[in-house]
Amino acid sequence: MTIQLTENSILAPGSTCTIRQHDQEYLAYNVKSDELHLIPKAGFLVYQLCDGITNLGEVQEELQARCVSTAEDFQKKLYNYVAQLLERGVLEIVGDD
Repeated sequence: MTIQLTENSILAPGSTCTIRQHDQEYLAYNVKSDELHLIPKAGFLVYQLCDGITNLGEVQEELQARCVSTAEDFQKKLYNYVAQLLERGVLEIVGDD
């Protein structure tokens, strides 16, 4: 499945997932697929910023302000990570502003 993401994509927590902290990481349980996913601390920040209001470009700006990386390299990594969360149902696309 190919997921088309743009800077205008608006993402929100998946409706079939619950997330709980476990030590220094987070566990995401998808009740629909009965799968459990381990989310690292940095990945949980991505999850939190995908609040159904903030678009992916704004998420990138917020995260990049905290990191040292080129914009192009950072965007590729972010989009790949978000695509993984979408495929697992941890996030879902709710709009495109």
